[in-house]
Amino acid sequence: MRFNKDTAKGIVAGTCFTLALMAGVGSVSAGGFTKMLQVTFNDIKINVGDKSLNLVDESGAAIEPFNVDGTTYFPVRAISEALGKKVEWDSETNTVYVDKSQAQKNNDIHVLKPEMVKNADLEKAIMTTLEMDDKDAKETQYYYNHIDLNGDGNEEVFVQLTGPYTSGSGGDTGLLFKQEDHTFKFLQKFTLIRNPIIVSTEQANGWNNLILQVSGGGVASHYVQLKHDGTQYPNPSDAVEMDTNAKIEGTSIINMDDIAYENREGLHLK
Repeated sequence: MRFNKDTAKGIVAGTCFTLALMAGVGSVSAGGFTKMLQVTFNDIKINVGDKSLNLVDESGAAIEPFNVDGTTYFPVRAISEALGKKVEWDSETNTVYVDKSQAQKNNDIHVLKPEMVKNADLEKAIMTTLEMDDKDAKETQYYYNHIDLNGDGNEEVFVQLTGPYTSGSGGDTGLLFKQEDHTFKFLQKFTLIRNPIIVSTEQANGWNNLILQVSGGGVASHYVQLKHDGTQYPNPSDAVEMDTNAKIEGTSIINMDDIAYENREGLHLK
């Protein structure tokens, strides 16, 4: 396949990165120096699960991965957007952001990592609420944080559950409990949640608003704000999409690095 400028456009996040090409050999300038690269196309295909991705650039033109010196290069924007992830380019820092979080944009977020101490009483409440048997529980992991959402001095507990019984392509199951001594009173269930969950300083009906990311299942990544109606919060799928430039202040709970989450390094129910 001939390597031309139209093919190269979009290979790196749809930015203005260009390759000067000559007889199948590219000259790439980066970091103040120029290097000649031998580019090879092998009709590389990308599958996610059983779905083959149709990779196109911003104009809709087909693009494909290529190989340079044994390393395969993929089009960041095309792959990310095919997976429902939003891609942003920062020309000032020459940085590509995939699913740049509201916390990254505003930097007014206090971060809480999930609590990693097993809690037998909480586990019992989770299994009872979801009517789980031991088999389901053994395949389920959980992450949680204590935080007072309504300012009454008693902490609620937000739980995120991952596993075949509680998760799908659009996200995981969330549970909200009120802790009273060693017991946990069930308040509500959430579906299709993703971490981190940002507890905003803004409130509705005496409860802090919750901000979550919605993506997957063909939906473009975006953030929504869940406002309490006096009885419960809406599900993320029923919440109002936030302005991408909205300023956020609050606390990010169940905040973990991507590697720990992808490896499902949570607490086992059983």
